[in-house]
Amino acid sequence: WRAVDRLEKELAQLRRTLKGLHWPDWAPVPDNLTEARLAAEKAQAQLDNWQARITAAVTDLTAQLNELDAQIDAGELKAARGSAGSIRKRLKALPERTAQDLNRQLGRASARLGELSDWQTFATTPKRESLLTAMAQIADEPLEARDQAQKIKALRGEWNELGPLGRAEDHKLLDAFNEAAERDFEPCRSYFAEQAEIRAGNLAAREAICES
Repeated sequence: WRAVDRLEKELAQLRRTLKGLHWPDWAPVPDNLTEARLAAEKAQAQLDNWQARITAAVTDLTAQLNELDAQIDAGELKAARGSAGSIRKRLKALPERTAQDLNRQLGRASARLGELSDWQTFATTPKRESLLTAMAQIADEPLEARDQAQKIKALRGEWNELGPLGRAEDHKLLDAFNEAAERDFEPCRSYFAEQAEIRAGNLAAREAICES
């Protein structure tokens, strides 16, 4: 965008020069004057193209910011985080003076997003603690291998539905949850390995019968 600013200044200077020439209509136009006029037209077309791109980007980003506000109002934390990241990245490609108002709007939305994240973390932490307790109880109350594997899968699905982690305490809960899940799945892993061996043995027996 510094190059755009330079081009605007150079074009303004060129136009002042051309305007000050007062070239008479009856006199043949020299080649260098023709080239200067063409250069001015080309530069203006380039600036108009850039301005059109900026205007389109601002319109699109304004719509994205409105959508971000709607996502925050609806409590859609994951979608709102994705939108905010996309908007922040696109704003970096705009001239600073053009992006000022949009950056202020994004700042207000980001503050609201932070509040929403805090509230959702406050609400989901007890649920994560409950899921950790349920996962830890499987070791004390084991099920049949297939049922136990399904139970572990279901608990992990519920955990993932709670969304991304926020506080450091939730990351500690995740570590404990993963450790409990790994411990609970160990008997299942042994069972499935045994079943695989049995299936391999049965296949070998069937192949031997076919060969006979």
